[in-house]
Amino acid sequence: MIAEGTDEYNAQLEVAREWFHSQTPVETFRNMCRVMLIKKEFISQMENNPEIMKIMWKSLEDAEKPRDYPIISIDENGEAPSEEVAKWASKQRHCLWKAVLDNCENRYDASAAQLSSCLRISITELNQKLFETQPELLKSYQKYETEWRTMNWFQQTCEVVGITEDRFKMMKTNTKLVEMIVKCAREIALNHGFSEVVNDKWKHDPKLEANGFREDLFRAVFRLVFETIDLRQDLRTEFAEHWFESMEEYAITEKDPEKKANLKFNGESFKKALDRLDPFVIDNGVRMRTSRMKKNFQAVKYEGPDVSDADPKVMEETRRQLEYFRIFGGLIHWKKEDIDEMEKNLEIVELVMNSIANQSFSFDSKEPISDVRFDPAWRTIYESCLHRSGPAVEELRGRMRRSAADYFKEQNGNNPNFEKLRQKKENEWKTSVWFKESCSRLLITKERYQMMKTNPKIVKMIGECAREIALRHGFAEVINNEEKRDPKLTDEEYRKDLFKTMLSQIMTAVDQLDTEFAEHLLESRKVWIEKRNVSEEEKKSLMEYLVYLQNEIDEKDPFVVHNGLKMRSSKLDHEKFKVVKDENGEWKVVDKKDLVMRNKDPKSLEEGSEEEIGEESDEDSEEEPSFLGSMLGRLGL
Repeated sequence: MIAEGTDEYNAQLEVAREWFHSQTPVETFRNMCRVMLIKKEFISQMENNPEIMKIMWKSLEDAEKPRDYPIISIDENGEAPSEEVAKWASKQRHCLWKAVLDNCENRYDASAAQLSSCLRISITELNQKLFETQPELLKSYQKYETEWRTMNWFQQTCEVVGITEDRFKMMKTNTKLVEMIVKCAREIALNHGFSEVVNDKWKHDPKLEANGFREDLFRAVFRLVFETIDLRQDLRTEFAEHWFESMEEYAITEKDPEKKANLKFNGESFKKALDRLDPFVIDNGVRMRTSRMKKNFQAVKYEGPDVSDADPKVMEETRRQLEYFRIFGGLIHWKKEDIDEMEKNLEIVELVMNSIANQSFSFDSKEPISDVRFDPAWRTIYESCLHRSGPAVEELRGRMRRSAADYFKEQNGNNPNFEKLRQKKENEWKTSVWFKESCSRLLITKERYQMMKTNPKIVKMIGECAREIALRHGFAEVINNEEKRDPKLTDEEYRKDLFKTMLSQIMTAVDQLDTEFAEHLLESRKVWIEKRNVSEEEKKSLMEYLVYLQNEIDEKDPFVVHNGLKMRSSKLDHEKFKVVKDENGEWKVVDKKDLVMRNKDPKSLEEGSEEEIGEESDEDSEEEPSFLGSMLGRLGL
């Protein structure tokens, strides 16, 4: 054997390359088939088929062919004329096999079927010894042929009933759905005297085009989907949805008015039929078909505690909760391994399911959320365990935090300013947690918290203020690195400082945000007072304090009427307008320009002097309201 790299070796290699490029396409095709050990009679059957030739050229490009060994002649007996070619053939045979079969995989025509079957038969007959040493190769080829024939039937059935190509591609990945439809189609085909789409002569069976077969197939699929809806599985529902959606899509492009009307009518009829058989339901905020809900109860892989001896109703409810838990975890981008582990702890499952009970969430957004921590569903679960403690809660918080960090990196990892963006979002999240904590400490009602958390300015103002107070007491976060609530949150001095500082800020500052938060606080306190188990006299006394506070707010930030709208004065543009009291002691809005002109002294104008009167001092008293000290304790602050 000539050593590689020598002049003689390179000279022979160059001759081989020149010979290879001088071959006709048919000759090259024959050489490829011989390298793959395809039988001679099969080669002669395929060499005049342009579709098979295209598959072979694509396979030649895809195969991992070494540059040093171009495809060169192998004689009629399959023997290589030189050791170099024998070495190449042995090394490349498996690569070519794989490339050819891969290129046939997504083709469901007779040409692809003929090529793949000829290859399989040739290998089986001529290379039994190879499969004795590598049996996985034969198994993979047989498995491929079975899958290919199954997919042929599924595609043929979709064409007969009128499924669009895009929806066929969407459904073909669901192996159970494919098997269900193909089983039905094959039964109808056997009644008409055939069993495969592609017959032994590698052609579509002519009986496929018979009107009797196509009508029977359509009726059989219709009965399968619409007359036997199984509320324990949703395969029929999935196919039915794609079916009527296909009709509506075909109706859009159909130009014939009569056909267009028929397609629209059939699509609407199919949809109404499905809605009656398998109606939508909303459970725990998730909208789904009844069949999918039932299927989810049964399909869950239960790995939690053994409840086999429990009451059947309890066991069914447990499995039901577990499946909902898995569905919801996937929707808010929890990692699969975290879901697998957490579902084993029924305390975590119960905590999550209770937090989302009677809640409604939308997951229809086409744009992926950048930071899942700001997803309403994710936040609802996290906030529900914000004031809880225990191993289950800490595990849930930790896994949620890690999943959120991984998802954020997945969505934003390619951003050149990733670290800066991550820090910004982290600060926003921590501020929102402080806002939630502050609202809880101040006994803000759930409804008013939900109203305020949509205003990022209020969230930032209260959250940052709360964090500054915490820093004065030696800690910085609500939840520490061990996923535990910081123990200093329960310190009496910290709690008093939080209440006193918050109340002082909203009662002394004249700002729209402060006033808005103060109103929510006072209304929440009214609810708290009504629920207190105290005497009516005590309730009356507490209400008097709230009235006093309300009057203070109204004095600092009074209601005014501007352009026909009643609003707080803090909402005005104070660069243009001013709030003053009229002769009756009522507040009104005046334009600053008009105010200046009305207060001009005519004599001073003649002399060139522009003395203005009516200007008020903007200095505010920094003294804390005297009622704060006595009020804190009585209002539960």
